[in-house]
Formats: sequence, C-alpha cells, structure tokens
Amino acid sequence: MSKFVAFILSVLLFFNFFGCEALRVKFAKKTGLALMQAVVVNPQYDENGGLLTCQYELHWNGREYEAFGNIIENESVGKLFGLTDMNGSDRVYLTVGEKPEEWLIWAMYQPMGLFLLYKEKNVTAIPDGFVPFETE
Repeated sequence: MSKFVAFILSVLLFFNFFGCEALRVKFAKKTGLALMQAVVVNPQYDENGGLLTCQYELHWNGREYEAFGNIIENESVGKLFGLTDMNGSDRVYLTVGEKPEEWLIWAMYQPMGLFLLYKEKNVTAIPDGFVPFETE
C-alpha cells in the first residue's frame, strides 16, 4: 500500500469513527478524489422486514456502474480515484488500461474487504480477462 493511500485511509477512518461526514467530503475534494454514491438495488427482505441480501451500484458524474466480477489479479487495480458515501473507508480505484467512464474497481468493506470490478451500464465491449460473476 502506498504512503498516499495509507494516509487517506487513516484520515477516512478517523472521520468515519468520529462521524465527521462533512469533513470527509471536504477532504476528498481537497485531495482531488471523486465522490461516488453507493445505491442499493435488488434488496430482498425476510418476513420481518429485515434485509437479507442486496446489490450495490455506483453512481458518479451522471453514470451508473453495476457489479461485474471479482478482481483476481492485483495488476488490474490502478490509482486511487475516489470514495463512496457508504462507508468511510470504502475506496474506488481506476482499472489499469481502462477509462474511468467505463470501468472502476470498488474496494468494499476495507481495510479487510474485497475488490469488485464495476462496469458502466452502457458498456458492451468486455476486455480480455474480465470475467463476469455468472461465469466464474
């Protein structure tokens, strides 16, 4: 992990712990990070109204990104690009060799979480090596 990413994660965890959402947003803007909106889609509830499962989309700059697949090789994870509004430590990275308008990587439930590949909904060309969830 680079020193820059470690610093950002430390500051974000501090803001998240102390409930300083407004400061987190200001920090993201000052550091040039994009702010992404995490949107719940396809929620399923139990008979008592408790949430069983759901999926998330990322919304950024008028674009909607849907989960596509897992990131298996770290070579796909590029430069830190943005933050989500869902969790103070969730980060969004560029996908190496791809445009951010088409592909992003969401590091969810960090620091011990998972990396998911997200594609913009209108993207139809799938690069070699990108495997959707259904075929894994």
